[in-house]
Amino acid sequence: MSPPYTDRGYVPWLRDYVRTHRVSAIVPSESFILALGAARAEFLPLIPFARDERVVLDAMSKYALFENLLERAAPHLPPTLLVPNLRVVPSEDELERLGRPLYVKVDACSSLDDSPGATHCASSPAEARAVLFRLQKSYSRALVQGHVPGQGVAAFFLSARGEILAEMMHRRVHEVPYTGGVSSLRETWRQEAILKDARDKLRAARWEGVAMMEYRWDSATDRFAFVEMNARF
Repeated sequence: MSPPYTDRGYVPWLRDYVRTHRVSAIVPSESFILALGAARAEFLPLIPFARDERVVLDAMSKYALFENLLERAAPHLPPTLLVPNLRVVPSEDELERLGRPLYVKVDACSSLDDSPGATHCASSPAEARAVLFRLQKSYSRALVQGHVPGQGVAAFFLSARGEILAEMMHRRVHEVPYTGGVSSLRETWRQEAILKDARDKLRAARWEGVAMMEYRWDSATDRFAFVEMNARF
């Protein structure tokens, strides 16, 4: 059994496990990447097609990814507000412009006390401010986004050396909870505009390997917005 990521013995255990079981590839999570600490470069060759440690870290960070996309004025983003310093909490007026409900997102890489990444839903700007104040003790920065209506859909890629080797899409038929969450039933699906947008954003992130680009898509208007990237299928 694996020791927890926070255990000092985790990296020695992982090193021994990889050697004993001849592990040739690891699909990482943000928590896994952070748990490697100073040993990150040692295990980087096991992450499929990964070549740049900084790119890997930024791709795991919701904040860094959206900061990059906003700097590029990328289209099809939800209403987004970056909070680079959680000691300076946005006003209710600033948050109101994002719409309701609001989603406050924090990354493990921005944690001050080894807290994991998390998403907190707030029904109003006042509640969002309360969440941000509460998060000050554990995180240095946060991302706040407004709600995007529609159905959950995603584009999946395997890319290497600047080329996309494989791609597919799905849409969620049923989510848990039904108001939006994880998908309990999905079907293969394709929408060319979303697929093109996902390719563009993947290149902007400079990510190579496995990627899942999540969107919300409104079937009535055909509008869509990118909400998250995960380094897994």
